[in-house]
Amino acid sequence: MFMKKIGAVLLGAFFVGTLLADQQVLELTGQAAGAKPDILFLAPKLTQPPKAYTKTLATTAKLGTVLPHALLTESAFCSMGPVPVLTAAGYRILPIRDITWEEATTRLKEILDLRHRTRYEDGIKQAPLCAILSEEVTPKSLAETLPLLLNSDALILLAPQEETLPLTVIWKNYVWPTQHSEQSMRVEHWVATLAEIVGLPPPAESGAVSVLPLLTGSGYQRPLEQPLLLGPTASAAQAVAPCTMVCLYTQLPEVCPWVPDFTDQSGLKPTERLFVASTLPIPEKEVKRLAERRAPQGIYVRTVLSEWTVTLPPQVSCVIRVKGYPVFSVWQPEKETTWSFTRMEPQVVECFLVVPPEMDPLTELPFLFTPEADEAPAEE
Repeated sequence: MFMKKIGAVLLGAFFVGTLLADQQVLELTGQAAGAKPDILFLAPKLTQPPKAYTKTLATTAKLGTVLPHALLTESAFCSMGPVPVLTAAGYRILPIRDITWEEATTRLKEILDLRHRTRYEDGIKQAPLCAILSEEVTPKSLAETLPLLLNSDALILLAPQEETLPLTVIWKNYVWPTQHSEQSMRVEHWVATLAEIVGLPPPAESGAVSVLPLLTGSGYQRPLEQPLLLGPTASAAQAVAPCTMVCLYTQLPEVCPWVPDFTDQSGLKPTERLFVASTLPIPEKEVKRLAERRAPQGIYVRTVLSEWTVTLPPQVSCVIRVKGYPVFSVWQPEKETTWSFTRMEPQVVECFLVVPPEMDPLTELPFLFTPEADEAPAEE
């Protein structure tokens, strides 16, 4: 019985990955092809200190993926991208206001049950629904009402309106349960994620990526930028210190026939991820472990620059994107290669390098890493 359950889980993960690759639209189990999931955005407003709600939220954590550093306010969900994306995809938006949390959850339960029956038993096609519930609730009421909704087949974003409490994503058969991620997320990432779920392209200018692979445990998760250092508020976003992210890939094949671009949908995943509170070049002492290599390695760098000059040694492959658009690509050049750019304003720059196994990136890639200065001899 245990092996059958494991097989079913693996088959479900493979099925989701196939849908992502072929259709770019997730389907609920049993629905017709192209069906879009109902979405519940539950944003309880607290009437007591956050600690009073932690026990209830810990229980719900067993059903989905917990993101302790991903705050999503009601105003941001409605005005900064998610709702406009869902509206464009044909969703019927249902804001629930001016009734108690308890009455609202009861009504939502009835609505979801009716939609379930008509969808599965009567085969009636319905416009997808996005219900937004944000009302005051006590810890006791939250514990009693959440089970009414969490067993539905909808995609649920449980986002308490308090920075110290985690956001939980629940979606039966798709979001991997009991998963815990420390990754911080901006509103733009939820826009890109919901866009992928409903089959729309995400806004390219935001620089954000979908976190659906992270939530489902299936597919390649493109790296996200450094989390906001001062919190997920709009004012903090303008005061974030410059930061660079470096991802190290050491599981490349000995003979790598392609540049594993960070948009690649293969199973390639970073073995290490490092955030550095500076822009390029990075001090060598911050990345000493990159020198420990026994195979071809890939290096992904995401930073913000206004000008940059890249000089590649022979046999170093490279893909560079600026604001999400490819601007430079070279595969195993026989000679030294140089590329540079200059912009009026700082731009998001992404670079993926494939370095031969015999090459030390700390010494051969000076545009990325600054060698440590030799210590001055002690005076006699």
